[in-house]
Amino acid sequence: MRPFSGDGRDGGIYQIPQGRLTGVHKNITLVTPGEVSGTWTAEGSPYYVDGHLEIADGETLIIEPGVKVAMRGPYHFTVQGCVNAEGTEDENIIFTRSNPNLYWDGFDYVNTPVTNDVSLFDHCIFEYGYGQGIQAALNSGGAFAIKDFDSVKISNSIFRFNKVEKSGVYPPSGGAIALWTASPVIQKCIFHDNEAEYGGAIFSYLQAEPIISNCLIYNNTGVRGGAVTFYSLGNGTLINNTIVDNYASMYGGGFYLYGGSKPEIINNIIWNNQANNAGNQIYNSSFNNLTGYYYNNIEGGLSGFGGAPFSGPYLFNLDEDPLFSNTPEMPYMLLNSSPCINMGTPDSSAWYYPQHLPETCLAGNPRILNGRIDMGGYEQSGILAGDANCDGLVNVLDVVTIVNYILGNNPEPFCFENADIDGNGSINVLDVTATINIITGGKAAPFPGLKSASAHIYLNPDNITLQSDGTLAGLQFEIYGIKPG
Repeated sequence: MRPFSGDGRDGGIYQIPQGRLTGVHKNITLVTPGEVSGTWTAEGSPYYVDGHLEIADGETLIIEPGVKVAMRGPYHFTVQGCVNAEGTEDENIIFTRSNPNLYWDGFDYVNTPVTNDVSLFDHCIFEYGYGQGIQAALNSGGAFAIKDFDSVKISNSIFRFNKVEKSGVYPPSGGAIALWTASPVIQKCIFHDNEAEYGGAIFSYLQAEPIISNCLIYNNTGVRGGAVTFYSLGNGTLINNTIVDNYASMYGGGFYLYGGSKPEIINNIIWNNQANNAGNQIYNSSFNNLTGYYYNNIEGGLSGFGGAPFSGPYLFNLDEDPLFSNTPEMPYMLLNSSPCINMGTPDSSAWYYPQHLPETCLAGNPRILNGRIDMGGYEQSGILAGDANCDGLVNVLDVVTIVNYILGNNPEPFCFENADIDGNGSINVLDVTATINIITGGKAAPFPGLKSASAHIYLNPDNITLQSDGTLAGLQFEIYGIKPG
């Protein structure tokens, strides 16, 4: 029997009694278990990790933009030193698994010496983390378990498809992040599709004091606390977050609070969360939770709370449909007509904390516009191209409004910036055409480089005369109620 050699396309028939597959690795870096430090470069990416890693006290691991870290099993990073993983908007750093049948075990900061520098995670993606440990706290926090350490800042990052479900000293808590006497800063992050028994996305426990600001937390699942759980003196400041569409199979679709927890909840939108048993938005499991709610939009108001009667401060809160845009790109952006616009804390308020907010919102707009903060994670720019009549929609009524403005009829209300689609400081027939383009094609034509002379519309006794330089794409009117003189 001759050995097989070829591509199998020569018409011959071969019997192959045994064979061997050999993997060919190209452009990867294999990381073996043990201590790591130094720099993981984009050129060395992806990094495949074959065991538990430790960043020792006093050491730093730097991870460059664009790096992918793929864990090949249930392995974790034990951080006793510092991690600096700063990606960019165009080049995220990804922490994931290499095998779709396995999860990795996240980052563990447990009693990390306070002499180390702040660990920075910016523009990262954390996915498929799973709390694997059975000792206290380490069965919690799919992506991060942080105990007795504060110096961690996570920003502009995404947490998705992380979970915890293993029993341990404590129930599995914090699908993405679990905090025990820890006070990190979590800012401009998105949490979705994370799972836990307590706190589908985040768990705050035993005098934890995180700053959670300008985040979107949606579609997470828990038994108690679909989005966030504050447990046994679990505290923190939640400011300008959008917390929506989370689910709890028992209590607290949005928040679950227990045991003297007293976070400050400021400028948040807490809406359309669901719980099977009680507290669609918030479940207050004990009388001594002294949570303060200020300038939030909470569905159902106090009637959206379940559990023990709430006796803490509840000031300047709304219960009104936030009017989300429901666009594919940013479904939780606010429409111009949203009641949440400019209804966050004024600068004269005791709960005005600009030091806890980023410069821009999740949409990239300045966080404070028109002198006051909007509620939630998105700051509405106030400009909705084509919405000339300021109703938060773009339709044929806006075409009529712009034409009336051009004709000098002074329509009210009239949003000049919305109507001036080409941004040239004047309203003319090009803006009418651009509005029609938005309505019919879903986008505005920016008219790059187009310079048009003024167009004129003349009202005659029985018709309208349009005079332009030929750059007008077209305009059509129907005239009603005009009779010959």
